[in-house]
Amino acid sequence: MDDGSDWAWRDPAAPRMTLVALSSGPCTSACIKTLTLLRNARITLNDKQDRLRLLYVGQPPAGKAGEVLLKSWRHGRDVGGKLAAFRPREDGAVSAILVESNGTALVRYPAGFSPDGLKDDLHKVLH
Repeated sequence: MDDGSDWAWRDPAAPRMTLVALSSGPCTSACIKTLTLLRNARITLNDKQDRLRLLYVGQPPAGKAGEVLLKSWRHGRDVGGKLAAFRPREDGAVSAILVESNGTALVRYPAGFSPDGLKDDLHKVLH
């Protein structure tokens, strides 16, 4: 995490999944748009949204839009480059990984994925 702590995949309060969003290079307007769509997909879970945590790994978006957006996301760093293979190659692009509460990757969404498809997956897994 930004504060130097490790991400606890197992939440002691309750089992929760994590949606990890990864970007390469600066988080441009396209990156902000994708992160917003992912946040909105979580919101559609209604009373189940607390079962999904949002973790953004990449350069934080700049400006007011970035500040507002990151209120919904925890910001982390990929210490040791363990997620490098999952990062998109294009600047401003976002890929994502849906991770079980035990740290097992469930689904990978490469750059250019459909947020609607991800939303459908979230509803299947969390309802």
